[in-house]
Amino acid sequence: LKDQSEARFCRLAPDQSRRLPSMARWRLASSLMRRHAPAWSPSTAGVGSHPGTLIGLWHPMQSSSPRFLSSEVPTELEKRRKRLTWRAKCRGWLELDVLMGTFAAKHINGFGDDKLDLFEEVLELENPDLFKWFTGQTPVPEEIKSNEVMALLLAHIKEGAEKPMVHN
Repeated sequence: LKDQSEARFCRLAPDQSRRLPSMARWRLASSLMRRHAPAWSPSTAGVGSHPGTLIGLWHPMQSSSPRFLSSEVPTELEKRRKRLTWRAKCRGWLELDVLMGTFAAKHINGFGDDKLDLFEEVLELENPDLFKWFTGQTPVPEEIKSNEVMALLLAHIKEGAEKPMVHN
């Protein structure tokens, strides 16, 4: 390899890579990875005795052993935040994925267990109902509006709607 930027990637022109069928692209990438990656061994994998047990992000040009993002084990609260963020971003409706996903990314790290419970209640609501409330097609029921996280979410959506759209 001439430099680190070429590690594990092929330098094809954009139009050339699109012309290759997906299986051919996969084979090309696979052969490049085998050619430029060091041989796998349990000592380079960190934990376990099989390549599938590698944990963390590792690049062969960085060092001879994998580098882990964090040596700390995530707490239950962090795990719950990630799980709820995933649920907010992957509801199945693109509009709700964007609205609720950006809200979660912006606010969830400041939530404790009590607000996470309230957020989970919001995530349990049906997509059609949420969409109608967020777009103003129907008013939000008072018992739903009393949820503090739902009020924050509605304010987040209103704030986003008031921003001018910039076209390039």
